[in-house]
Amino acid sequence: MRSDAPGDVLKKWKPLPDIPESPCGDLSFSGGPGLVTVRAAYSKIDGNEPRDLIIIFHSAAAFMAFEEFRDPWNILPNATAPQCESERWSGYVFPLLEVRGSRWLRSFPEERLIGDRKSYRHFTIGDIDGRIHVLTQVEPSPGWTIDWADPLQTAS
Repeated sequence: MRSDAPGDVLKKWKPLPDIPESPCGDLSFSGGPGLVTVRAAYSKIDGNEPRDLIIIFHSAAAFMAFEEFRDPWNILPNATAPQCESERWSGYVFPLLEVRGSRWLRSFPEERLIGDRKSYRHFTIGDIDGRIHVLTQVEPSPGWTIDWADPLQTAS
């Protein structure tokens, strides 16, 4: 994963201090007006604890999701994306990133944004097969879950 646009800088993002230095096995998400919830299934990676990361993005201005190599930031080689620091996963891009100087954010006309453009942050979360991007003005709310029932699925 690499960005060639001037200003785009990919930084490792650790919303909790105990985020594993491993890829994420699977992502699920739901989105609606102003709210995006992402479940990063760390539990599906051998050697990780049996828990998944839930991140709630309040006041989300926009989000987009891509499969595998369709993400515009997913350009090989991986030279500019932060890698996992564990020896076992050292060749993998760290799944939680913040994009500073985001070209995606710059693509929004000023009149489409609420407040100052500088108040927005671009986060991206990836698994082995895809990536989700979220623009928000509010600090995301992360937490761990060990509930095997997917909170993003509704009961019928």
